[in-house]
Amino acid sequence: RKWEECTRQEKLILWKLANGASINPANAVIIERLVRRGYLFRDKGWHIVNESFRQFILTAENEAVIGHWLDNASSGAWSVLRIPVFALLLVLLVIFVYSSGSSLNTLLSVATAALGLIPLLLKNLSLLKGGVTTDIE
Repeated sequence: RKWEECTRQEKLILWKLANGASINPANAVIIERLVRRGYLFRDKGWHIVNESFRQFILTAENEAVIGHWLDNASSGAWSVLRIPVFALLLVLLVIFVYSSGSSLNTLLSVATAALGLIPLLLKNLSLLKGGVTTDIE
């Protein structure tokens, strides 16, 4: 019954934790919900409440379902934005090189600034999308 009450993200986090993975701190909302329900506790790291529940989690879903969940979880904002971002950077690079001639120092500083903004943009997009990631460290 406990397993059926969990969302897909909660099930995935529980499954990964049951397999010995660490929990990503960015999933604080989901972790809090699992702690309130009594599924997790913290003692020098996160642990499933007992061994029998851990064994149940490992056998509750078949591997095909878990594989499908993992594939969906890994397709985040970067997989959606990768091609448009690189296309835009390439176009800007071509325009800049064409219009500025041979000012390599300026090109490198602009490229550094543009590449530095990518993680910030991805973080903001993931917050707008749902505010929670399912990545496990």
